[in-house]
Amino acid sequence: MDRFTIKYGEEVTAQPLTVVGEEELDRIDCRIIEYSYRPPASRITADGKTAVTLVGGKLWIGKTTQEWIKAEAYNELAGAKVTIVVTNPYRISPPLWVGKSWLFESSARMIPELAPCSTNRFRAEVLCQEDIIVPAGVFTTYKAGFELLAVDGVALDAPVLETVMWFTADTYCEIRRETYTTWKETEFAELAAAEGLREMGILRYHAPA
Repeated sequence: MDRFTIKYGEEVTAQPLTVVGEEELDRIDCRIIEYSYRPPASRITADGKTAVTLVGGKLWIGKTTQEWIKAEAYNELAGAKVTIVVTNPYRISPPLWVGKSWLFESSARMIPELAPCSTNRFRAEVLCQEDIIVPAGVFTTYKAGFELLAVDGVALDAPVLETVMWFTADTYCEIRRETYTTWKETEFAELAAAEGLREMGILRYHAPA
């Protein structure tokens, strides 16, 4: 089974991944990937005020480009079930090369609507190419940083580095992710097992860790 290992403070959680279907979004053929947290993961919002339990979700990822077209996160907040729907969470605009940069917008809404919908503008840049080791193996990757530039059309005084991600250099499969601003502490994710990804040809660079 494909899975990530998620680390947040002292908590370590397994995140199994399963391809559950296909769908066309924005004229892009996507795989629908369902994920869960085992056990459910505990988080504190960045302002330190709200406890959230992460249960699982779905990702719509381009079959040929590995672009993140849509995401749904299933959480529990104050005892209630909440779904967060995000369009264009991470657009990587392949092909990638060191120094490439691009702009994109991502929108998010909550179901039920406990907070207003929001639209964020990002600048992304490929920072370097490097070999990294994760539990699933050794991979040649592009390291990309995603900076938040504006929220609902209002520019920030200074860009905020929100996320850094590592994608395989040939197929752009996500291998590692560090998320800095979503929660009170930094969240780390690493690919731990990838049998299904290799069978589908999404993951090619691999050597025993």
